Amino acid sequence: MSLVGDRRVDPGLSRNRPRGNVGVLRIAVVVLFVVLGARLAQMQLVDGAEYAERSERNRIVVESVSPTRGLIYDRKGQPLVTNSGSFAAMITPSFLPESPTDRYRLYLYLEDLLGVPALQIEETVTAAEDRGQRDLPVPIARALDRPVALMLQQVAADLPGVTLSVEPRRDYPGGAEFSHILGYVGPQSPDEWRVLQEDGYAFNEAVGKVGVEARYEAILRGVPGRAIREVDAFGDLVTTIESTEPEGGQGVLLSIDSDLQRYVYELLTNTMGEATTAAAVVMSPVTGEVYAIVSVPTYDNNIFSLPDPGEEYQRLLDDPRIPLLHQALVFFYDWATF
Repeated sequence: MSLVGDRRVDPGLSRNRPRGNVGVLRIAVVVLFVVLGARLAQMQLVDGAEYAERSERNRIVVESVSPTRGLIYDRKGQPLVTNSGSFAAMITPSFLPESPTDRYRLYLYLEDLLGVPALQIEETVTAAEDRGQRDLPVPIARALDRPVALMLQQVAADLPGVTLSVEPRRDYPGGAEFSHILGYVGPQSPDEWRVLQEDGYAFNEAVGKVGVEARYEAILRGVPGRAIREVDAFGDLVTTIESTEPEGGQGVLLSIDSDLQRYVYELLTNTMGEATTAAAVVMSPVTGEVYAIVSVPTYDNNIFSLPDPGEEYQRLLDDPRIPLLHQALVFFYDWATF
C-alpha cells in the first residue's frame, strides 16, 4: 500500500488554491510596502529636519569639571574639613524627549526610583532651561544611597538625558564646635549665579555660604577643568574630544587651636547656667590672633551635605535662640585674625 499514491486530491482545488494564496500574499506585501513607505516619507519629509537638528545639537557637549576644594587647617596643621564624593542623579534637558507626555512619564519613573516628586523634577528642568542651560547636566537628586545609585546606573542607558554622577562632598568631622568658624558650602541661588557666572562658575557648582568657606572662597575653590565630549542622542558618551584637568584649591591655615577650641566650647556649655546664649574668645594679647572663638547655641554644619537639608534648616531658623548667628562676631569681626 502506498500512502502517497492512495491520497486523492480534487484537481480543481489543486489548480485554484495556490493562485488564491499568491494573490493574498501579493496584497499583503503591497500594503506592507505602502505602510513602510509612508512612515519613511514621514521620517524624511516631516521629522527629518527635527532629527537632523537634534542630531547636530546633541553631538557635542561642553562640561565643567569641578576642582578638588582646598582644605582648612588649624594652627597645628590638623585638617578641620575633608573632601569626599557622593552619588547624584543628573538630567541634561536637551536630551529629554520633546513630547511633554513622554517627559512626564520619565519623571514619574524617576520619582519611583529616586523618591523625588515628578513635579519637583519638572520644575528643576524648567528652571535650567529658563537659565539657558539646556545642554548642561543639572542635579535632580543628591547624596544617593549606594543601592539606589547602583539601580540608577543599571537603567540610565535607557533613560534619555539621565546620568549618574559623583559630586564633590564637603564633610566637617570637628562637629558643632567648629561650625560657626568654618561655615559650610551649598548650591548657588539664582541670584548668586547671576554674579558668579562671570567668574566661570557652573550653576551646579557648590560655593562657600558663610564662615571661612565663604570668606576664602576664591582661594579654596581652585580652577575648574573642561571636557568636550561627543555624545549620542540619549546623552551617552561616545568619545572625549578634549579634556583640561582642573587645578585643586589651595589650603587655608587658621590661627585656631582645635584642642583649645573644644575645651572652651565644653567649658562654656557647662557653665552658662540658665543663659540661652553665650560666647567666648581666646586671643593673643600681642598679635591679636584668635586661638579659640565659641558661640552657643551652635549647629551641625554637616546637615548641609544631606540630600534635603530643608527640614533641619527650617528648624534652625525657627529656633528663638538663633543658633545660626555667631554670637561672638556680633561684637568682634575680623576674619583675617583667624
